[in-house]
Amino acid sequence: MPADGRLGEDGGPDAGNAVRFATVQAMGRDMRHSYGSDRPGARARVLAAAVVLPLLLAAVPLSPALAAAQVAGTWLTESGNGKVRIAPCGDLPGAGGEPADQLCGAIVWLKEPLTEAGAPKVDARNPDAALQQRPIIGLPILTGFEPGDEPGVWEGGRIYNPEDGETYKSVITMKDDGARLEVRGYVGLPIFGKTQVWTRSE
Repeated sequence: MPADGRLGEDGGPDAGNAVRFATVQAMGRDMRHSYGSDRPGARARVLAAAVVLPLLLAAVPLSPALAAAQVAGTWLTESGNGKVRIAPCGDLPGAGGEPADQLCGAIVWLKEPLTEAGAPKVDARNPDAALQQRPIIGLPILTGFEPGDEPGVWEGGRIYNPEDGETYKSVITMKDDGARLEVRGYVGLPIFGKTQVWTRSE
């Protein structure tokens, strides 16, 4: 999936951005033609374009690829004990089986990666005995997130807590221009849950 902000081909995942770009170009040409003209209404058209343009940019949603690029990266958990890399599921080796265009996250660093016996920590509390020897580092804990209706919101996902072996529904929300990430895990409805704040670690 493209994450460099390039315009997509017609009908591709970035088609909405292509439409927005073409419209902005057309409005820009009109503004350049009208600016400084003595024709009646020229200045009014320029002012109208200046008002409408920001509304147009806000009205066209980002494509899933561009939205994923905004939240992708490495995040330090609220406790400071771990870091999670967030990326399209297809880019995370441990997230096999998840749709490639959804968003996933895997643990990539632990403050204390070893047990008291000096062995790498594993997913010992997983309710599935067959998974209890999975290393914690590399373990996918965020799966199945899709863009929400609001910008910067990803929902419909799940978060796995290796500390208790439980999986919760989850929604994540970017804050402070992408510097912070609110990660909420819940049971049933979002109001019945808990939110952690992660910070970028890049």
